[in-house]
Amino acid sequence: MLSENKFLVVGIGASAGGLDAFKKIVSSIEPDSGMAFILVQHLQPQHESILPEILQKFSKIPVQPVEDNVKVQPDNVYIIPSDKLLIATDGVLKLGKRPTYTRQNRAIDVFFTSLAEVHREQAIGIILSGKDEDGTQGLHAIKSQGGLSIAQDLESAQFPRMPESAIQAEVVDLVLAPEQMFSQLMQIKNALADSTGKHSLENLLEENLFEQIYSVLLFRKDVDFTFYKQSTVRRRIIRRMSHLKQENVSQYLHFLKENKEEQDLLFQDMLIPVTEFFRDPNTFDFLRSSIYPYVLEKKSVDQPLRIWIVGCSTGQEVYSMAISLFEYIGEDIDHYKIQIFATDISEKAIAKAKAGQYEKKELKGISNQRLDTFFVESEGKYTIEKKIRNLCIFAVHNFLKDPPFARMDIISCRNVLIYMNNFLQQKAFTIFHYALAEQGFLLLGRSETIINAADLFFVYDKKNKVYSRKKVPEQRPSLSTRTHVPHLRSKSHNAAHLGRNEDFQRNADHVLLTKFTPPALIVNDHFDIVQFRGATSRYLQPSPGKASLNVLKMVLEGLAFELRSALHKVKKSHQSFIKQDIPLGGGKLVTIEVLPLLNTIEPYYLILFMESRQSLALDAKGDQVDEKTKRIIQLEKELARLREDMHIISEDQEAIAEELQSANEELLSDSEELQSLNEELETSAEELQSANEELLSVNMELSERNEQLSEHRKLTESIIDTLHESFLILNDKFKVKSVNAAFLKHFNCLQSEVLGKSVFEIQQKAWNIPGLKVSLKKVQQKEVSAIDLEVNFVFPTLGLRDICFNIHPIDQAAEPLYLLAIDDLTDRKLNERNQILAKERQTYYDFFIQTPAAICFLKGREMIFEFANPALVQLIGQRELIGRRLADVLSELDVKYLKIFDRVYQTKSPYVGKEIPILLKGPDGKLLRKYVNITCQIFGDDGGEPEGLMVFVYDITDLIAAQSQIRENESNLMRILEALPVMTWTNKEDGTVSFYNQKWYRYTGVNFDEQKWGGWKSIIHPDDYNVTLRAFKKALENGGPFEIENRYLKKDGKYRWHLNRAIPIFYGGQITMWVGTATDIHEQKISEQKKDEFLSIASHEMKTPLTTAIAYIQLIEQSLAEKDGANKLYATKALNSMTRLTQLIAELLDVSKIQHGKLPYCIKELDFNALVDNAIESIHYVSPGYKITKKGNVSKQLLGDKERLTQVLINLLSNAVKYSPHNKDIVVDIKQKKAEVVVSISDKGIGIYKDQLEKILSVIIGLINRMPLNFKG
Repeated sequence: MLSENKFLVVGIGASAGGLDAFKKIVSSIEPDSGMAFILVQHLQPQHESILPEILQKFSKIPVQPVEDNVKVQPDNVYIIPSDKLLIATDGVLKLGKRPTYTRQNRAIDVFFTSLAEVHREQAIGIILSGKDEDGTQGLHAIKSQGGLSIAQDLESAQFPRMPESAIQAEVVDLVLAPEQMFSQLMQIKNALADSTGKHSLENLLEENLFEQIYSVLLFRKDVDFTFYKQSTVRRRIIRRMSHLKQENVSQYLHFLKENKEEQDLLFQDMLIPVTEFFRDPNTFDFLRSSIYPYVLEKKSVDQPLRIWIVGCSTGQEVYSMAISLFEYIGEDIDHYKIQIFATDISEKAIAKAKAGQYEKKELKGISNQRLDTFFVESEGKYTIEKKIRNLCIFAVHNFLKDPPFARMDIISCRNVLIYMNNFLQQKAFTIFHYALAEQGFLLLGRSETIINAADLFFVYDKKNKVYSRKKVPEQRPSLSTRTHVPHLRSKSHNAAHLGRNEDFQRNADHVLLTKFTPPALIVNDHFDIVQFRGATSRYLQPSPGKASLNVLKMVLEGLAFELRSALHKVKKSHQSFIKQDIPLGGGKLVTIEVLPLLNTIEPYYLILFMESRQSLALDAKGDQVDEKTKRIIQLEKELARLREDMHIISEDQEAIAEELQSANEELLSDSEELQSLNEELETSAEELQSANEELLSVNMELSERNEQLSEHRKLTESIIDTLHESFLILNDKFKVKSVNAAFLKHFNCLQSEVLGKSVFEIQQKAWNIPGLKVSLKKVQQKEVSAIDLEVNFVFPTLGLRDICFNIHPIDQAAEPLYLLAIDDLTDRKLNERNQILAKERQTYYDFFIQTPAAICFLKGREMIFEFANPALVQLIGQRELIGRRLADVLSELDVKYLKIFDRVYQTKSPYVGKEIPILLKGPDGKLLRKYVNITCQIFGDDGGEPEGLMVFVYDITDLIAAQSQIRENESNLMRILEALPVMTWTNKEDGTVSFYNQKWYRYTGVNFDEQKWGGWKSIIHPDDYNVTLRAFKKALENGGPFEIENRYLKKDGKYRWHLNRAIPIFYGGQITMWVGTATDIHEQKISEQKKDEFLSIASHEMKTPLTTAIAYIQLIEQSLAEKDGANKLYATKALNSMTRLTQLIAELLDVSKIQHGKLPYCIKELDFNALVDNAIESIHYVSPGYKITKKGNVSKQLLGDKERLTQVLINLLSNAVKYSPHNKDIVVDIKQKKAEVVVSISDKGIGIYKDQLEKILSVIIGLINRMPLNFKG
């Protein structure tokens, strides 16, 4: 039953993940939308739904659960209850019990199908998130009835299987995010607003735009959509606008005119190619049981069975008809002449229908038995058997425009007329009546009726929509190639055209009212009477013989000639015509007026009969004439009219004769051409016969080879199917061309889910495996001949697996193909890992046994000891542990720790406790306090469920005691540092200051925060800061003592010299802190400066007389001859001593410079051997009684300061001589190592005390008390 509701009813279906989408849609619905929303969700039968309460929080309109027989109202949201099926009837929702015999929940399909049947083009179906394929069949039904179908976009769907199934089935008009759906629905509703009645200017302009769109399609495809149902057609236009994001019809029209590709896409969209195999199975059962037997019974062997499938789309219904016919006739079908003509206006659909090849998803309605019998599978696609395809003839054909087929026994036009308005339906029925043979049958869809053609057909079977042809006067159908003017007219013209309609009755009423309604007839283009107006019986009478409503056969004989003439004139000129005073007999005159009815789709004519009495005939004198004279006058008038008519007819005949003569000449010419063509065809036929014989021979060879190839292919496929390894064969776009059974079994998927898809889109795009695309491209681009790729990836049905992909090109293939072999290494690696785990487990066990940490495993929530290592036994004492509860073993343990362990078990959250005090019983039974660190966490099974607790206990009792002692020591250290008479501080291991004593604060006058490490710069003299900083950083890096002299700023603003010393404090081999002191050496520093100044002045004063003395001695030395040997020797020695004295004075200044770090060096290459020899020789001059022995040599030149090195050697040798008064043997030992030279000087002198060795490099060590009185040093 069709609904009388005139508002849109929106059905929304969802399963898993649909709640979030529901919320977004409901929250976007505005009040007064004028639409009703019905939500159907998969719910468990025992689940009590609270969905209405949840959605009401987000909705601006009422949300209510559906009750049985509730009337649907606009601006309401209705929600299906659990464990129910919902069915729509005429404006009412009915609830039914969900069947228990099936596990699949098809509530959405059931509701959508009923919604489509009742609300038709007012129905809108929306599919949201879900895991199965429910809703696809329902959207198919809605779309087939002219409704709108929408699916949620896959990116926003939590579970995209449901919307993806509908999209793949090509039954979805729009793909949108949930939050966009309501605004799109409002645009569609506004665009489809009722356009009947008065048009506002805006509506007229929009109508004009739609008319122009139809004209564009008419020019492009020669198909006129003007008289299709506008709600359906415009919905398709709006769908394309939404897809292209065009905001209004004008904008889209401009785009459409400029884009021919869009014209083709819109045309295909207009056709709504919705079909399926064996739709309405009961109809095909009825054909086999009733129609086929009836038709074939009346056929002779030579008479063909002719069937016409109108609007066949992609051919499913055609092949369904052929299969059902084959099933009825059986293998004897070859003895019958069967012709199944299938036509459609879509070239794309016809091309697919001719191929007869379908995807698995398109085989809905085909049983497994029919699939095996009538289809051949190849590469995932199913092709109709040749024996079925040979019965079918496909052609592109517009049955409303092109000449129809004839003598049809059965015409099937199912679900085509629902998209057309009454005018096109009437025209279609006329064509079908013409095309059908007598007693032929017409099949319509479930939603279609013959209400507009009850005079042409009668109901043969109401349930299955089968109708039979009536025997009525045959009307040749009008097959105009245009149903409206195919050009883009001006706005005013289009506005006028909008008023056109097929209601000729209303138009006739308007004319008659203006003419005071005389008796009248309305006739069509064939002059058949379609309506009587007033009392016309005085002018009409049925003609004998076959019944006919043709006005020229029914009109009285005296009026027939005049009426025929008038009708032909009006038909030719499209102007009204009046024939006056036609004598009817009995003194009556009839005036006939014929008017063309304008603004109609097909031509109709109004015939008016106006009757009058004959007036009295008068002569020239005004006297009344007799009857004879009257008769003469009347005959003269009739003769004049006849002459006039004869003249007109003569002119028409002459024109027709000329046209016929011309046509005859053309026919003669065409006949000659046809004769020539016939001769050529006969020649061609002979050639074709010869070629045909050759082709038959070649075909036989090809058939044999094909059979061999088929056998080889089957053998190969059987071998492939027995292989345990999985593999895919990919084309150059990496789409799957072939797949073996091992792959389907291993990865738990269907062949239809794999074939034809990109390898990266398998199992809902879950095969986007890192590195796979790169590897495939490397093989494709021939960078490598083959490649192995090992990955660790999570697959949808298998989970985490270790897979090795072997990619190899297939040579000698017709197209580039690649073999993708798949080796699952998971089990193999699992075994390897198990072996490793076994070793690791043993390692862990050994670790648990040997580790000093106490470890135990507690089983279950009862915390029963399952394992305890020796360290734990040592911690708690010798107790019986394994198999006993923790609470029983450690009864003295505080219960709060048992609660902590229980919480870890329940929450699976680990617990870490630091320095936990516990009481444990000792060997004597007394409680001992211990400090421990505890780590507790669960261990579980492979499913993640907890099995018990793993507890690590670290006994830190001794550590706590040591830390307490350290804190006490640190406190003592602070007191000591405060008590020292110098400034003191401490640093952390990284150098950060942690303490200053009070003397520091009193000296600097600042607090602790100002004197942290960054604050030293404010109190250290700028000249000393960088040196101090480098020295302290070096000490931090090396871990050695720190010592430096620098100046600190006192709070009175003056700088004073301090000696800084700091030493590291070690604990456990690591520096824990630094302790430093700053000793005021300002006065000492001033004294040294004064001493240096005195030495500098004294040396300068001493050098002057020494220089003079040296000069005199040199003169003396020069004046002495060689014969004065002794005197000359003395003079030379005196000169050397004076030179040595000069050097000693210089050394006094060098000591001072060394102390201040200002001693300059002169570094250059030197001969170290010669330097040592000269130093020894110099000592020999001074102390000739000593024996100085040199051992060793240096083999290469050295870099150094010759004077300073000589000075060092002479000092060392002088000390050896000085402190060796009795034993005069001195040894100089030279040893050369890799990068250095070591010089050792040994003597037999008095030596150095052991406690003084560490001070050997001090400035001066006085040894006077150890020497005889006659020595100084």
